Amino acid sequence: MKKGGYFMRQQSCLGFTLCMLSMSSCAKDATSLNGTWKLMSYEDSASGKIETEAADVKRSVVLTFQDDGKDGTMKGHTVSNRVTGDYRIPEPGKLEVLSFGGTKVGERGLGKRFWNAISAASSFAFEGGDLVIYFNDDTEKMTFVSGE
Repeated sequence: MKKGGYFMRQQSCLGFTLCMLSMSSCAKDATSLNGTWKLMSYEDSASGKIETEAADVKRSVVLTFQDDGKDGTMKGHTVSNRVTGDYRIPEPGKLEVLSFGGTKVGERGLGKRFWNAISAASSFAFEGGDLVIYFNDDTEKMTFVSGE
């Protein structure tokens, strides 16, 4: 009976280790922004102010990033307009937006703030599966969730 208990503990330990390894292999690292991301909020770390997407919004800010770990493009839409841009990842976690454009007609809510925020982006990280893009010398952040 002791031998069976030891074997069960070994199997449990092995199962736990495999589970943790499989979970960590799914975590994104800060070397690529690849994917489609929906903007959910802005946060100013100095004031603690958080601005979230309105519940009745008809269209969100959504971007699709595609890069090779160094150079990339983004495309998508704000609340009112289509947008495109180019960016660079000079080192893991750092972000330089090289160009960003589209029309600004009728922008409101999170879409209105987005234009200045994305142009001032300086770094990014993944927190709990969300993409966080920091801007204004990393004093403010935008949080995105995966998908459209």
